[in-house]
Amino acid sequence: LALCIDRVALAEAGGGVAMTGYWPSFEPEAQAAYDPEGANALLDVAGWPLGEDGVRVSAGSAAVSAGTRFSLNYFVLDNSQMITLAEQVREQLSACGVAVSIEPLPADTLYQTGADGPLFGRGFDLAQLSWPFDTSLEPSCHLYLG
Repeated sequence: LALCIDRVALAEAGGGVAMTGYWPSFEPEAQAAYDPEGANALLDVAGWPLGEDGVRVSAGSAAVSAGTRFSLNYFVLDNSQMITLAEQVREQLSACGVAVSIEPLPADTLYQTGADGPLFGRGFDLAQLSWPFDTSLEPSCHLYLG
């Protein structure tokens, strides 16, 4: 799916710069360029052909029943800039046959702590959040180690 998303265009639309991430340059995540044609070919090979309505469906595997639509819920902060970016991601994923349902949430709901929170409780397929950081400091990798 990373190949379906034009991170550079999204970052520029949001007034930012696309991060190269915390990954070493040899990791696939660091090398994922925008390539929807390549993504579609990989999804076909992975057993997710396009359905009649343009949304991919599982051809069946041990993990996903045949005929299951490739649809994701996408949590986003309820403000116009974040929703606009989420709509752009939805359009880009749609070009790869993935249906996306955007769910705008107020900050206190999205960032609710504990297992009941949608973000920290990991109750999402996709989530978009804004997390400012000081680039003069060491990367905040400790935030993701627990």
